[in-house]
Amino acid sequence: FNTNNPDRLDSSDAEYTEAIHTNAGLSGISEPITHAAFYPNFGSSQPGCENEIGGSCNHARGPLFYSESIRSDLFIARQCTGYDQIVARNCPGTGVVAIMGGDSAKSIRGVFYLETNAQAPFARG
Repeated sequence: FNTNNPDRLDSSDAEYTEAIHTNAGLSGISEPITHAAFYPNFGSSQPGCENEIGGSCNHARGPLFYSESIRSDLFIARQCTGYDQIVARNCPGTGVVAIMGGDSAKSIRGVFYLETNAQAPFARG
């Protein structure tokens, strides 16, 4: 996927779109392209996937995180001021918190950071 692909997910696709970036720049898009963009562990390398080659473990965490979020509201994220804080791996937060995944009837907007566990359950609460 790349940001120039007209078939990729986009904020104009629905009233609310959300992306979970777990392998940004390799098997996924780096930039925020949805209403709410979540970057677990800064979005590129996931705990428990350190010895992996090629990114498939990191990329596979997205669906695992989303699946767990259906049963849990413990993926608590803090809002960054922008994507530049994700790139710098420094998001002190704005005071706004959001829950990643789960309920799609949301009105949150922005870039969000959270930490996860290396194995299930991944949410830290």
